[in-house]
Amino acid sequence: QTTASELVGWMAMQEGTGVLSIDSEVRYEARVTGYSVGHISLPIKFAYAFTRAPRVLGSIASFHNEDSSHLRQGDTATDEFGTH
Repeated sequence: QTTASELVGWMAMQEGTGVLSIDSEVRYEARVTGYSVGHISLPIKFAYAFTRAPRVLGSIASFHNEDSSHLRQGDTATDEFGTH
């Protein structure tokens, strides 16, 4: 059965790994970095290596006094990505 495509504007996930089964199986990993991310690039390892560099989505849920913050993504490889 074919269904119409749908645009998802927002999604929340619990921390962990799993597989989304839509038309094919898509592996995912959801993480929380804690307080360790700052202005210096930090490599974040994936729980399992992907067969090719995955798409990385991220958001910030914090602030530091009146300072604004921005999420910057560095290089993405099959086993890790950089963020700062």
